[in-house]
Amino acid sequence: MLDSIKTAYHELGVRFNGLWYRIDTTNACGLTCPTCARAKFETPKGMMSLDTFKKIIDKALNEGRIRTLELYAWGDSLLNLNLAEFCEHAV
Repeated sequence: MLDSIKTAYHELGVRFNGLWYRIDTTNACGLTCPTCARAKFETPKGMMSLDTFKKIIDKALNEGRIRTLELYAWGDSLLNLNLAEFCEHAV
């Protein structure tokens, strides 16, 4: 898939500059914002393990350049006790 993305960039005359990744390290959150869709999620709350995070990052780096890495989506990443180790591995 990455090759097809690079090809599309090339055909458009745009230099490929890496991919943007958003990794949700937890789906837990201590807030109850009235407009947040997370309240409707039926999956159990959990934290991503450091091992899983390392596998994701290593696979992403093996496939191409990471341009942007965001460690949040629907959960509060600060609740994951491995956040510092995630950041260390990502740089």
